Amino acid sequence: MRKLFALLLALVMVVSLSACGSGDDNKTPSSDNKTPSNSQQQEQNIPDTNEGEDKPEETPAEKPALPILRDKKKANGWTQYDYQWPGRYGFDYMVKIAQWLIWDGLEPKTLTTGSLGGKETEHIEAWQEKRYVEKSVGPEAGYLGIGGFHRYVPAPVKVYFYNQTNVVRFFVAGDGHDKGVNDLAERIAQAKLK
Repeated sequence: MRKLFALLLALVMVVSLSACGSGDDNKTPSSDNKTPSNSQQQEQNIPDTNEGEDKPEETPAEKPALPILRDKKKANGWTQYDYQWPGRYGFDYMVKIAQWLIWDGLEPKTLTTGSLGGKETEHIEAWQEKRYVEKSVGPEAGYLGIGGFHRYVPAPVKVYFYNQTNVVRFFVAGDGHDKGVNDLAERIAQAKLK
């Protein structure tokens, strides 16, 4: 076994030395023979040797878009916060973000769907059995609401997502939770969903 190992080591050394060259062939290139930079390659029309490789974009990194608080109202012991989301979203996003909220620490007490002006359907019992929002809610709906307790807001909170819009509405019991609601809204908007 030792002889085999020594033979393999010697073979690797011979291959390495022959690849590097020997004597005068192994000179350090002078400044005249430097590899051109990307800009020099473009100026000289030299093809890029890294074709086919993914290259990072050279644009400056953009900060993720954040939701914008558009309205705040108080009524019947609840505070309503209306946020404009960075972009429009659909039902798939609503279902995934509701599940993400649960994974993020929301203790769900209510899970509803419905259509504006229509009947609201409660799905919390189905969720308690299946533990996945996607398997608990029915077909696509006009809105999805999920409520309970979250670590960012020390009061009952319900979040409504409205299908094919960029509006997200938070209802929070009581007052004085502006920072917690804003932090939660930003956290939701920046959630990485698969």
